[in-house]
Amino acid sequence: MMRGDRVLARCLGLAALGFVLMFVAHVLGLLGWMASEGRGFRPPYWWGYLLVYPAAAAIAARSTRVGWRQTALCICAPPIIYFLALGILEGAWLASDGALWGSLATLALTAFVAYLRRDKARL
Repeated sequence: MMRGDRVLARCLGLAALGFVLMFVAHVLGLLGWMASEGRGFRPPYWWGYLLVYPAAAAIAARSTRVGWRQTALCICAPPIIYFLALGILEGAWLASDGALWGSLATLALTAFVAYLRRDKARL
C-alpha cells in the first residue's frame, strides 16, 4: 500500500472511532441531563464530547502515525459533519443545545490535547 493510502486508511479508522464516540458522548449527555433534573444548572447536551474526544485523541496521537492535526480533524469530523448537516438540511442549527458549536469547541480542545500528547520523536 502506498503511503497516501495508509494515511487515508488511518484517517478513516479514526473517523469510524469518532462515529462510535458520538454514541458514548450522547449517553454521557443523557446521563448528565437526567442527573440535573430539577436543578438550577443543566449542562449542555454536548458536554460529553468535551471529555470523550480529547481523551481518545490523546491515545491516538501517541499510538498512531497520523499527526496531531489529522488526528483531531479525523476523529472530530463525524459529529461536526452530523450537526452541520442538521443545520443545512433541517434548519436545526441549535439542535441539542447548540451542539454544532459544541463540536467545534471540542475540535479545538481535541487538537490542543493531541498537540500536547504527540510523539515528539516523530517530529
